[in-house]
Amino acid sequence: MSNENDLSRIKEIINEIEEKSADGSYIFRGEPEPFKEKYDGKVSSSLWREYRIEEDHFDIEVVQMEMIEAAKKHTGDPPRQFLADLAASLNVTGEYIGETTDFDILTELQHYGGKTNLIDFSTDYLIALFFSCDGSHDKNGRIILLQRTKEKNSKYQIEEPRNPRNRVISQKSVFVRPPKGYVETEDYEMINIPKSLKQPMLTHLSKYHSVSTESIYNDLHGFIRNQDIHGDAYTLFYRGFACQNRCREATTSEARIKESEKSIKYYTKAIELKPDFPEAYTNRGNAYIIRDDYDNAIKDYNRAIQIKSDYANAYYNRGNVYTKMGKYDSSIKDYDMAIQLGHDDPYIYYGRGTVYNRIGDFERAIEDFDKVIQFKSNDAAAYYERAAAYYNKGAIDFAIEDFTAVIRLTPDRIQAHYYRGLAYSIKGAYDLAIKDLTTTIQLKPDYAEAYHDRGVAHYLSGEIDLAIEDYNKAIQQNPDYPEAYYNRGIAYEKKDNVDSAIKNYDKAIELKPDYAEVYNNRGYIYYKKGEYARAVKDYDVAIKLKGNSILVYNNRSMALLHLQEWEKAKSDLITTKDTGTDIVTLFRNSYSSIADFEQKTGIQLPTDIVALLTSS
Repeated sequence: MSNENDLSRIKEIINEIEEKSADGSYIFRGEPEPFKEKYDGKVSSSLWREYRIEEDHFDIEVVQMEMIEAAKKHTGDPPRQFLADLAASLNVTGEYIGETTDFDILTELQHYGGKTNLIDFSTDYLIALFFSCDGSHDKNGRIILLQRTKEKNSKYQIEEPRNPRNRVISQKSVFVRPPKGYVETEDYEMINIPKSLKQPMLTHLSKYHSVSTESIYNDLHGFIRNQDIHGDAYTLFYRGFACQNRCREATTSEARIKESEKSIKYYTKAIELKPDFPEAYTNRGNAYIIRDDYDNAIKDYNRAIQIKSDYANAYYNRGNVYTKMGKYDSSIKDYDMAIQLGHDDPYIYYGRGTVYNRIGDFERAIEDFDKVIQFKSNDAAAYYERAAAYYNKGAIDFAIEDFTAVIRLTPDRIQAHYYRGLAYSIKGAYDLAIKDLTTTIQLKPDYAEAYHDRGVAHYLSGEIDLAIEDYNKAIQQNPDYPEAYYNRGIAYEKKDNVDSAIKNYDKAIELKPDYAEVYNNRGYIYYKKGEYARAVKDYDVAIKLKGNSILVYNNRSMALLHLQEWEKAKSDLITTKDTGTDIVTLFRNSYSSIADFEQKTGIQLPTDIVALLTSS
């Protein structure tokens, strides 16, 4: 459910309470569940719930008075002179601080968690709303509205405490002392709080009304009572945390999934006991990631952020999940927010840097990895990602420097050797490229791409037979590798083995029908074999797939000249020339002159085409 819908429902509940209580003096009580199974849903005192006294056979007030008399044996009234001195120091009358009453004893018993026939209410419905949502995460809560009429004040002995403690003041407490141990149904109104709205309500109360665990339980005993309510949640949280640690240490996927499931169960139980527990939501989200359950992970991070809007760790982890989901704009926003909140952590910069790499914003990626390396000068992963950014933006020397740092820190990092080899190849340092790619193959003998790229380096260094050997090995590792067939075709063509070249080009096209470069190369072989129609057919496909390839237009024009398709040939020559290409030089790469062409082919060229091929 969206935050907007939650907020709308919260406002509806608040408006309903205000409307119901608008015509009189009301007090309010919040309960996290109606206790239908245990206590018949009665709004009852702890004493009644403890003993479930049958009202026809027992008077609860008799039991209450026995408890008061027993309690008096453990306390006594202070000396009257002490009371007088205390009254003077507080600037109140001695009568206000007078002797301890039965009600005083009951409120003290209630304060310290004793069983009494008092029921806590509050004059503030917001506080009641807090208690209706604080606990029993899997059950609906409720708000009790009791109007303070003269009749009900008398019937239920509604009274405010004397000399209230901090927590009683903060909770704006009023005590109800029901003669039967519970408030009769006809005497109050009730509003249900859906369980799905409990956490959003707590977040709303904390954010907009400053009503929270800290403000409600604001003295030492309140802290202890809060521990009683939520203490087990922390125990369950740390059990979940222990499972998560074992999950990280697990060596098999089965063990990781098993430990992650256990951790999810513990975190879920912790959240049930303490719904406003952002760390539990965040850690459970992390556990969901182990199971690739990204949707539930996002929900948990969202809830953690609702509870604690400045929780940088939740933004960081949600950013990581968005990255895994390919939602890069969202992940960058979350990483930005985590950093903005002062979470100056290298892992956040690393996460954001990897996203910038993926979307091609290499400058920003480099800036982020610079910061990671400032934090952690021996972080091989950061050097590797920065090297990738340099490589992709064409800063090859910087890329080689960073790949070298990676290899120094982690000598067996396969991809560092591999990409440094490619970088050396781009620079024309083929010996160094072959050396790195050979190391890559030693580390990973089934690495088809490394064989292929070493073959390219051999070819570019003039070692055609070694290139073919490497292409053969690449194809052995991966028979469906179109680039390996293409480049092996080029190598065979270099050796003038045109039949083998065509076979390799055929296979490359079979595997990759939209491979424009292969159509061009095969078309050129057909052209050299004098099969001009087949050449034109391949050039047509190459242009259709990659229309901006001027070389293909020029090649097709030459085949069309041999077929004497003058208008089409002229059109291709003009297209080529219009790009600034020197078509005269290209023509003379094949024929020394117009006369040479006409003599060798027996074809006389039209004057307009002759003009194109002789004028610069």
